[in-house]
Amino acid sequence: MQERIRWKEKSETEICQWVSDVFEQSQSNSCPVNRLSVFSEEAMKGSCGECVICREGTYQIMIQAQSMTNGKGNDDDFLIVNDIVEDMILGSCCSYGKEVGKRFYELIESNAEIFAKHYKRKRCDAGVCEKLIVNTPTVEINEGGLLGGKQRRRRSS
Repeated sequence: MQERIRWKEKSETEICQWVSDVFEQSQSNSCPVNRLSVFSEEAMKGSCGECVICREGTYQIMIQAQSMTNGKGNDDDFLIVNDIVEDMILGSCCSYGKEVGKRFYELIESNAEIFAKHYKRKRCDAGVCEKLIVNTPTVEINEGGLLGGKQRRRRSS
């Protein structure tokens, strides 16, 4: 079993660098809601577990983000995530929880409209969240400019 990092023994620079590295790894994902899910899962793994707000807050954010990526999220989930993020920034015992909270906040605030599409319209425009991809039928236009099918001609009388 991997030993947990004891963040209280690390410098703020080391903590910021570790959080930045994990956050940057999630940036390759084009959907910010899915990015939040991935980042929160990695942040949860990196938590030392001593601080309740960091340990449980990160876990709850991961659960809420996964709910949104699966089309089960709602307005309340988004409000809960925002409350947890604020609590983490203000109440974490070490810089790790505060830094992770800041990254959550940054991601959520800069992509609020995209989050809303996920929990209100159940839609992922990036096409990353498989359960939210909208399948639209394709329509063929034939040579005569008519939609799908043969061109019909009028009979002359």
